[in-house]
Amino acid sequence: MKNVRIRADGQVMRPLYAARIKASNESKYPDDYYEITRTIPAEDAWRPAADSACNLLKTQ
Repeated sequence: MKNVRIRADGQVMRPLYAARIKASNESKYPDDYYEITRTIPAEDAWRPAADSACNLLKTQ
């Protein structure tokens, strides 16, 4: 993935993807099962570091 980073508490900050399962007549080749409908940025997908209960973040 592009633009992936690891936060001090070990959380991998990567985007998440929302997908739609295709109808069988929409598939154009083998393993063509889904369509990405939305990309959720890492900052929106994961809890903010300030809200983390991880002790690794509290020592910084």
